Order: sequence, then structure tokens, then C-alpha cells
Amino acid sequence: KSFVMWVSQNVQYPAQAKEQGVSGRVIVQFVVDVQGCIAPSSIELLKGDETLFSEVARVLAQSPQWEPGAHEGKPVPVMFTIPVVFAL
Repeated sequence: KSFVMWVSQNVQYPAQAKEQGVSGRVIVQFVVDVQGCIAPSSIELLKGDETLFSEVARVLAQSPQWEPGAHEGKPVPVMFTIPVVFAL
């Protein structure tokens, strides 16, 4: 099961966005730190609606632990960018 699939299964369409007919793709960037955690302060909206982004950020902050990235055998922070699509 991919991480993007996990995010999709855990995201709930914000009621306010649904009422206003807001949909589309949200592109989010975040960093997995050397402990394998997503630092909430690293979650950033690159493109898309702010209301939809808030929901994606909430889910990312609850992410299960990752295997940290490594460079030359040492753990390093790794930046990821993922799209999340909201369709009505």
C-alpha cells in the first residue's frame, strides 16, 4: 500500500469546501526528518486551495513513522512532494 493511497484513505472532504463547490488538486511538500517523522512545521502548500490543504496537513501530521532517508549510511532528512486530488 502506497503512502499516497494511505493519505487518500484518511483525508476527509472538508464540509466548507464541499458546500462551496471547491475541488481540485492540492500539491503538498513536507520533510521526513532523521527520526522518520514528518515535522508539522515542514508541511507546505505548493499549489491548490487553502481549505483543502488544511485537511491534507492534518492527515500528514498523523502519518505513521517512516524509515528515515540515508546518505552514506547516516540518516538524513528527505523532502517529498505529493499531489492529493479532491473531486466532488
